[in-house]
Amino acid sequence: MKGEDFFIPRHTLHAACLLTVLVLSFSTYAQEKVDPQVEKLEFSGADGFSSLPFTKFAAKVETGKPVVIEGISVKIKTHTLRKPVFVSTELCSVVGNNELPLLDPGELLRVKEFVSYELAARTFAYEVNYEFFDAESGEEIGAARQEFYVDETGNGNFVIKCVKDFTLDAVPLWVKKLRE
Repeated sequence: MKGEDFFIPRHTLHAACLLTVLVLSFSTYAQEKVDPQVEKLEFSGADGFSSLPFTKFAAKVETGKPVVIEGISVKIKTHTLRKPVFVSTELCSVVGNNELPLLDPGELLRVKEFVSYELAARTFAYEVNYEFFDAESGEEIGAARQEFYVDETGNGNFVIKCVKDFTLDAVPLWVKKLRE
């Protein structure tokens, strides 16, 4: 066989190409039928918002055990979305010795659920669990993080709050006054 050309009959080559095209076409068709429509949202936690833009996608809300923050027992609710939502927003990043919200416009984050913190039937904070994912394949990268959005004044405007160790360890002054 040394020095000889390898020959594939033309009809075999055409059949293989046709089969490849059919398989690719079917898998693309099946993918479009199976995957839910992706919701892509942009919002700013630095500018503030009156409610999370994906709250309308919550399918299930579960009340968890109360947590104590600064001696105050607050109600937490986990809101599970009916399908993942992809968002573009600021994340807290270390800049020098400070943690500041920074936006990476090319980065999309997947949200499956979020947590609300309440006292006296008023929400004062949201904790959003973001998952990083490969935008091309849709595969989870395995990295996740939480960001907190807090209504510091009681006016219903939530802004991103960079916290240490990803835990909410303080409540706004107006929440403390509700307890009195």
